[in-house]
Amino acid sequence: QILPDGGQFELSPMYHALALEDLLDLVNIAHAFGRKDLAQGWGIPVAAMLDWLGKMTHPDGGIAFFNDAAFGIAPETRHLFEYATRLGFAPPPTPKGLCHLAESGYARLSAGSVVAFLDLARIGPDHLPGHAHADTLSFELSLLEQRIFVNSGTSLYGTGPERLRQRGTAAHNTVVVAGQNSSEVWSGFRVARRARVDAVVIAETPTALNVTARHDGYTRLSRGSMHRRDWQL
Repeated sequence: QILPDGGQFELSPMYHALALEDLLDLVNIAHAFGRKDLAQGWGIPVAAMLDWLGKMTHPDGGIAFFNDAAFGIAPETRHLFEYATRLGFAPPPTPKGLCHLAESGYARLSAGSVVAFLDLARIGPDHLPGHAHADTLSFELSLLEQRIFVNSGTSLYGTGPERLRQRGTAAHNTVVVAGQNSSEVWSGFRVARRARVDAVVIAETPTALNVTARHDGYTRLSRGSMHRRDWQL
């Protein structure tokens, strides 16, 4: 379930934090019973998972809201870092500049007091899209350690209209075309046709951090189009 860049495969910062907590618990239990071999094995992905979580955490200490995510469900990032430190893992360095989590599909841009989180990702695993939102090419942004642009996150599960609204494109900082969602989310945990991202270009110059990407989620419409987005910080 852990991608090469350290992200949990459902691409939700909240579920990533829950998976990390589970692994740390396993390492802790193995140490308690003198099973260093198990502790070592379960600890292999932990460093990369800590680094991923740090890169997907706002300056206020809370996670970014991509796919199903909310506060108060998983432990806070700082608590997971403290737990990992007690188990002998080094805390990750503070992210700076341009960070591209290529396998997960997220990017983090930071310069001065501005931090932006970009969603260049697929919606999630093709075989398990239950926690996916139609949030392709959305972003979040903090200024002076305060969130300015945020996605809606998730407040409930089930199959009602509010669940559909929170999963829909309009609840995220990205473009809605013809009143449609970029990926066809339906029921409580289902997705039909999905937006695919390509043409990703990431460049860092002495004066700017630049990211470009596009998705094909609206080519299914009668007057379909590609959505291309450019960010420059």
